[in-house]
Amino acid sequence: SILGEGESLSVNEADDLSVDAANVTTTNGTIAITLGGNLTGSGEINAGTSNVTLNSTAGGITPTGMITGGLLDLATRTTSSVVTDIETITAKITALGESLTVLETSGNLAVAAGNITTNNGNVTLTVANGSLTNANRIDVGTGDILLNANLGSVTSSGLISANLLTINALNSATINTSLHAL
Repeated sequence: SILGEGESLSVNEADDLSVDAANVTTTNGTIAITLGGNLTGSGEINAGTSNVTLNSTAGGITPTGMITGGLLDLATRTTSSVVTDIETITAKITALGESLTVLETSGNLAVAAGNITTNNGNVTLTVANGSLTNANRIDVGTGDILLNANLGSVTSSGLISANLLTINALNSATINTSLHAL
């Protein structure tokens, strides 16, 4: 834990890393974790209102604990799955056919300027208690996209590119697409 207001934490790990019950926290300071392997564990990663950057050059990001911050910037090689309390997200999955799953538990979720991309892997974005917006790009090549806004709407002025797009929303959906099937 970093207790000073706005002070950051940066971790560079050569291999795998597990976030356990002790958690990784700052008091509204950025958290950046770069590793050569997989990020796992049940502990929380909490940057308050600041940004969280998780970068795995050879593995995936699959912790089961909550990730809290303003922006989550996720870059991995293999399949990644996260549970979040964030406002915006960017994500890039580089290995062929690897997927991304995000469960946003708190409120609305927006795709940030860094976009969400995979190398023909599937993407599932679920917003449990709000709406999903995208003014940028979600591109999964020949992969499929599932967008869930259980208590809100889905709005995308940015381009969504995929083989198949499935949308489940309580309210309206307005999208801009380049698809094979809807």
